[in-house]
Amino acid sequence: MSTIKEFSSFEKDAQGKVWIAGAGPGDPDLATVRVLKLLRTADVVFYDALGTHRLIAKARGKRIFVGKRNGRHQMSQEEINRLLAEAALQGKQVLRLKGGDPFVFGRGSEELDYLRERGIEAEVVPGVSSVLAAAAEAGAPLTERGVSVSCAIASGWPADNLVSPSSDTTVYVMAAEALSRIARANLEAGRPGTTPVALVSSASLPEARVWRRTLAQLLEGKEKFPPPLTVIVGESARSNRPGGPQTRSPVVWYTGTDAEAYKGEGRILHYPFY
Repeated sequence: MSTIKEFSSFEKDAQGKVWIAGAGPGDPDLATVRVLKLLRTADVVFYDALGTHRLIAKARGKRIFVGKRNGRHQMSQEEINRLLAEAALQGKQVLRLKGGDPFVFGRGSEELDYLRERGIEAEVVPGVSSVLAAAAEAGAPLTERGVSVSCAIASGWPADNLVSPSSDTTVYVMAAEALSRIARANLEAGRPGTTPVALVSSASLPEARVWRRTLAQLLEGKEKFPPPLTVIVGESARSNRPGGPQTRSPVVWYTGTDAEAYKGEGRILHYPFY
C-alpha cells in the first residue's frame, strides 16, 4: 500500500500544508518577503536549481534538491508530486521552491492539482518571473506607450512547437537552442527582418549579459548564446537604455567540481584541482 493511501484516513487537521512558491529569477535580493518567511518556517524545502545557493542557504528545515543539475533532471515530475504529498500527509509544513514564478512555465499548476485532488492543502506564492528580470536587464519595457500595448510569453522549448503570437512584444524563455526557429516563426508571421531582438542571458545574476540583434541576423544561426536565455522580440527591444545594475560582482575562481551551484556568486572561472 502506498504511503499516500496509508495516510488517507488521517484527520484533516493532522495534515501539513504545501506552499508552491516562486523564488524569483536568481538574485536572492529579488525573492519576496513571503518566500523568506517560508524558508525560515518550513519543515522541508524541495527546491529547483535557483541560480545561486545563497537563497536556499536561508532554509532552516531539511533541503531536498529536485531540479536539473548539469542538464539532467534529478527526478521526474511524478516523483516530485509524490514526495510533496507524502511530506504534507506526515504533518509537515512543505515549501516547494521554484525559479521565477510557479505559474510561468514552472509546472506549478500540475503540482497544485495533484495535491488538491488528494485533499492536501496547497497555496501558490507568486515570484518575480525571469521574463520581467530579462526585460529590466535589457532596459526593454514589455509595454510602452506608443510602442507596445500587448505582450505575449512563449516557450522556446520544444523548438518544434514554436509559435509567434500576434502581440507587439513577444518574450521567449528557454530559448538558447531555438534562435533560428524563433526568427523563422516571427518572419513567417509577418514581422520584418529588421525587427529588433534583445537576448538576455542569466538575467539578474552577476554574469548577466545582453545582446542586440535583428530577426534576420538570428535566422542566419551563426551565433550561440549561453543559457538560461530569454529572447525579447519587438520594437521595445530596440531600446538601448541599460536597465540592469551598472556594476557587477567580481570574478570568482572556483576549484571544486560543481561550479553550477555557485554561478550566482559572480562570473565563475572554473579550474578544478582534480
